[in-house]
Amino acid sequence: MSSSSSLLIDEREEVMVTEKGYILKKTHFLKPSVTSINGVAELPLRHQRVSVSSTQLNRLSSRISFSGFWFSDAHFVSWLGKMEALHGNIWKKAGIFEAIKASTYNIIKNQTLILSVAEKWCPETKSFLFPFGEATITLEDVMLLLGFSVLGSPVFVPLES
Repeated sequence: MSSSSSLLIDEREEVMVTEKGYILKKTHFLKPSVTSINGVAELPLRHQRVSVSSTQLNRLSSRISFSGFWFSDAHFVSWLGKMEALHGNIWKKAGIFEAIKASTYNIIKNQTLILSVAEKWCPETKSFLFPFGEATITLEDVMLLLGFSVLGSPVFVPLES
């Protein structure tokens, strides 16, 4: 394996929280990652944040449309199977195989969950403010979770200079 500095991720031991308590575990972090809270931006005070009441949320939910959710039909899945047989190896070499296969997954829309998470959004920090702390999802997170890569290679493959 190549040097750690050429990878998209850092691998280090960190204390992790589990259902059973704290454990020291070798973990992967996307670069750049924070190892100290020094210099971390302050969150806006609770009374300064935009807040949406449940009444407003219910009223908004009746007017919201999530057009991004779709289900791949049997014809598409069948066609994709034929294309995979012909072009699957090329897709893998190009680093797009996982993205193409992901287009066949049926993601069930849970409007209540989406609106509940949206209620925690803080436009000032561009993050979600949960009771346990601030969190956000980045493109890098999605790439790591789904195995996609901007460079066309898996995230564990060394970068070329």
